[in-house]
Amino acid sequence: MAGALNILLTICLLHGVFSADFQIFLPETIEAVAGSCVTIPCSFEIQDNHRTNLDKTCEAIWKKGNILSSAQDVTSRFITKATRGDLKNKICTSTMNNIQIADGGSYFFRVQCNNALKYSFPSGVNINVKADPPKPTLSPSELEVEEGASVSLQCSAPAPCPSLRPTVTWTPSLGTSQETLMENQDKTKVIKSVLNFTASHLHHRQRFSCTAVYRREDNRVVSSFSKGLTAHVKYVPKDTKVLVSPSGPVQEGTNVILKCSSDANPAVQIYTWYRADPQHETRIHTGPDLTITASRNTGAFLCQAENDLGTERSNRTDIDVQFAPQILSSSNCTKAAATVSCSCSTVGNPSPRLQWYLDGLSVNHSDKVDISSESLNGTGLRSTITVNLPQKLDLSTLLCHSRNSVGSTSHQFYFYTFEQQTPAFGQGQGMFPAFITTVGVLLILVCVLLFVIRTLKTRPTHPSTVTMNQLLDGNDEVPSATERNIYANTNVLSQEHETTPGDTNSLSDNAEGGKSSENKQGGGEVIYSSVIWKSKKEKKKEDRDDARPSCSYLEEERCMMGDVCKDFVSNAIDMGNQYDDREHKTAKEVECEYAQVKYKVKSTNNQ
Repeated sequence: MAGALNILLTICLLHGVFSADFQIFLPETIEAVAGSCVTIPCSFEIQDNHRTNLDKTCEAIWKKGNILSSAQDVTSRFITKATRGDLKNKICTSTMNNIQIADGGSYFFRVQCNNALKYSFPSGVNINVKADPPKPTLSPSELEVEEGASVSLQCSAPAPCPSLRPTVTWTPSLGTSQETLMENQDKTKVIKSVLNFTASHLHHRQRFSCTAVYRREDNRVVSSFSKGLTAHVKYVPKDTKVLVSPSGPVQEGTNVILKCSSDANPAVQIYTWYRADPQHETRIHTGPDLTITASRNTGAFLCQAENDLGTERSNRTDIDVQFAPQILSSSNCTKAAATVSCSCSTVGNPSPRLQWYLDGLSVNHSDKVDISSESLNGTGLRSTITVNLPQKLDLSTLLCHSRNSVGSTSHQFYFYTFEQQTPAFGQGQGMFPAFITTVGVLLILVCVLLFVIRTLKTRPTHPSTVTMNQLLDGNDEVPSATERNIYANTNVLSQEHETTPGDTNSLSDNAEGGKSSENKQGGGEVIYSSVIWKSKKEKKKEDRDDARPSCSYLEEERCMMGDVCKDFVSNAIDMGNQYDDREHKTAKEVECEYAQVKYKVKSTNNQ
């Protein structure tokens, strides 16, 4: 546009030169501030035949009116350079001071000399006088750049009164700016202020404006503001962070929503979540939000935001998970030469407090008991209680109690009584070895007891004396199944006389005790016999199986002892003494027919 105006002006000037016609060069409109001044830039051309007429007698006359013919002479309101002889140079620039709103209108210029040169130029200038100054213009009208680019903003404020030119200020203020008084194509003056800066993401969506401050002739100040422009700056994600909801401490088991927030232009397209373990990071989710269930081992998280220009990661975010205290398994007791120390370790969030109790009463530091504490990784605590042994103290009720705002827990140390230098104690963790030792000792005692019982069972004893009258008194009662073998001491049964089947009295007397005699078979002394009860049913069965000559049962046994049935004699020692001091019980009533008697001969070595 400026180039076209230059070409047009050049053509006009050339036209004026070659045509040698009357011409004047004025701006069409000038805006002035009431109370200030206004300068009208003016120049003209005349015909060639009047060149010699343009001399010092020529005057510049300004008239005000809608049309030249009715224009009013207001020359006195202007200060022209013609008074200084500038008309010879065809310069008609004039200034009106202290212009008021009433001074606004169209003004025409007339050159008048004391010769034939008298000419009123038909083209005039329109002066607009306002109480408020004209608004400055800002360029460019739009601003869209990437972060890091250089930006130049220009603010232009009209200067209708160069002697009282305006001052330009920028909002926001970004360092320094440069102001220059420049001339427009129509010769009017303008102040141009240039603001240079480097685009940043902080400038995105920021509104820039400039202000022109005008000063009147009476030194009063009036300001004018530009419309301004909004900057659009493209940049990679900035200020990426994790927002936690609910914020602040949460209890274990609570659902927590993590939101990834980032400032970017263009907007973030991809959100990526990572679990930030101490040694490495693990990708766990994609999206702006992440929902987790809070636990004491939740750990830390971070997110990454990405757009077309780049990526940025947030800082590590830890979730403050609160949980009730827990007493660690490492809590135990140790015994030194003269002291016992019990330590209680606990973890919890908030950090728990530990208290020792004995017999339900709190234990505090004293000359007999020493208590010390130390922190464990910020959320834990270890407390140690030390007791000097040379004193009577029952620590069987020693208890460690841990509590915080979420909950509490206790740990019992199972001690026995401490007395003098021979304490025996156990604790929650130390009871297991003692238990194993006790069980082993009990097993050994049981084994010893069983061995003693077995030995006593197998040791020979003197059998109880049972009279043959009791055995063979004709009573139909027989012992029970466990009482079938009965022992009777005898001395007379070893004699070589023959006993009739009915001679039960003699047998009974001999069974009660008598002088021992020599046995026919071996010359030994019979010390006891084995009596085996036989029922009738058993007798009948034997009769069927073995046909022998009929005789008394006792005789039959005696005969068998002589030569046939030596093998029936058994060792009474193997039978035990289970019937010693045992009262005779009424056995199941069965019909008995005889008793089988087995003899045991005492060896000559025992005589």
